[in-house]
Amino acid sequence: MSAIFFYRTLKKMADMTIYRSYGVHAAGLLLSGSDQRIDELVPSMLVASSNTTVSSYEADSLEALGYLKLDVLGQASLSVMRMCQELIGRDDPTDFTWIPDNDAEACKILREGRTNNGVFHYEAPAKARGGKQMGVRSTKDAILGSALFMPGAMTTGQTDLYLARRADKEARAKIVYPHPAFEKHLKPTHGALIFQDQAIDILRSLGMSIEGVNAFFKIVKSSGVGSEAANDKRLSALRAEFDRLCADAGIDDTDAAWHQIAGVGRYAFGKAHATGYGIRSYRTAYLKAHYPLEYMTALLAVWAGRDKETLYIREARRLGIRVIAPSVQSTSATYTLDARRKAIRKPLVSIKGVGLRAAANIAENAPYTSIEDLIERTDSRLVTGGKAWSKDKTLNGVLGKLRDVGALDVLLTEEETA
Repeated sequence: MSAIFFYRTLKKMADMTIYRSYGVHAAGLLLSGSDQRIDELVPSMLVASSNTTVSSYEADSLEALGYLKLDVLGQASLSVMRMCQELIGRDDPTDFTWIPDNDAEACKILREGRTNNGVFHYEAPAKARGGKQMGVRSTKDAILGSALFMPGAMTTGQTDLYLARRADKEARAKIVYPHPAFEKHLKPTHGALIFQDQAIDILRSLGMSIEGVNAFFKIVKSSGVGSEAANDKRLSALRAEFDRLCADAGIDDTDAAWHQIAGVGRYAFGKAHATGYGIRSYRTAYLKAHYPLEYMTALLAVWAGRDKETLYIREARRLGIRVIAPSVQSTSATYTLDARRKAIRKPLVSIKGVGLRAAANIAENAPYTSIEDLIERTDSRLVTGGKAWSKDKTLNGVLGKLRDVGALDVLLTEEETA
């Protein structure tokens, strides 16, 4: 690192704010150059509950220092997609580009309007209703729907405006734009302002200053609790410049024009964000449509022990997929695909009274030739009940819990199972 860079960095750091309490992005990463060590320049603190180290500087200050903040979202869905492709035998389970666009069955899932169905983003209530209302027919629709049913477009009437014009050719022919700049950037969405990019492009075309455009972008990318009211207040500081630009451009109804522009401050997606989300939504729908057993197995494996597990079991059964009892012969502590039975097998950890460590210990030593083999090769401190079996062939402790749900049936005779 050069002395000049080090000096400039220290000078900037003198003006930075250090926070004693923290707000942590769900998936934010801080990146630096290859010749820098972040921990030598950025103060950090430990979030004990998650054993995570976070920056003591807030995001804007870090960007002012020249660091790149990367938000990595949707990791669970990527894990589901990767695991699904492993189960169907793809050579590279991290490559999703082979999935064809505009598949009819995938689009059908996106427009079913079903919540908690395991499809990324389109399983939430607003997106599920939106996909049905929009009638998704293509990958492009999936992308547009990701932004169309966000608060920025919905609360300002842009969603309804787009849908009405999408369905009515005559209405599209009657669209009147306040200025060519609006027509240029809003024509692809029938005069409705859906994306952050559209608002920024219009402001640039009208001649807004670089400072004004940068301030606008900084405001509208802010989201979270209380951001809507805060953004409305911060955007009002740009209204005077906007009105002047409208007057110069001959735009009469500045209130209507501003209403469209400022609407993205109520949480709207940029095109890149919507594209990333929309393509992933479509691809998860494709995998579910064409490989339902593998997809639901992967989905349950990733969400095992979490809030949506029961909902996804219900969804698997709705699709006609059996979710069968766990077995000690399974070599995984989570949900697994039982190819012979064309079913999903529950994990041992789903059994009440069988902890994660016991389940993992049984899975890592499987398969077994007999109940005695299991007792001998597992940790008796975790998998309890072995002494009683050795003494009088009774089952209690963890072994008793396994027997009660049928997880030991494969190792027991009919008489011992009874």
